[in-house]
Amino acid sequence: MASAKILQRAETAMEIDEDFLSSDEDDEGVIDEDSENCRENAYAEGEESENEAVEETKSNAAEQEPESISEQQDDERKANASYLDSTEDDQTEVEEYIQLKRKIGELSEVEGQLVACRSSYDSLKAELQELQNNRESLRQEMFKQSEEHRAEVNRLKDELKKMANGLPMMGLVKKSV
Repeated sequence: MASAKILQRAETAMEIDEDFLSSDEDDEGVIDEDSENCRENAYAEGEESENEAVEETKSNAAEQEPESISEQQDDERKANASYLDSTEDDQTEVEEYIQLKRKIGELSEVEGQLVACRSSYDSLKAELQELQNNRESLRQEMFKQSEEHRAEVNRLKDELKKMANGLPMMGLVKKSV
């Protein structure tokens, strides 16, 4: 929205500048036409009045032209300066808008990457939790089995001791029979 307004203002400023420049060319032609009209009127009144009119118009034009031309030039300079300032401001705004759009695009890419990273993080976190649960389960199972094996080993030791004690007795019994 803002870029459309800025572009529209820039186009309007360009049109105003073109109108302003073309009006300057038209104004120069108007000054020449005015002086010609004055001369024609002077010839129509007569030779004596003609000389006076020509001299008067020349002196008036000489007196008025420098002021009006210098005033016009000053006005043109001021208008051009303000136009340049406004176009520079508009151009700066357009450049800033373009930079902002580019940054917004970059931020949206980064945001997409962030979402992808978060989903990867969540899946890795769930996988890690599952692995930790499996590890704990295996540890408990190993502890339980080692206890069972110890108990079995102790039982077998006791049984061996009993058998070891019982074998000599069996041997004695056989000898007596």
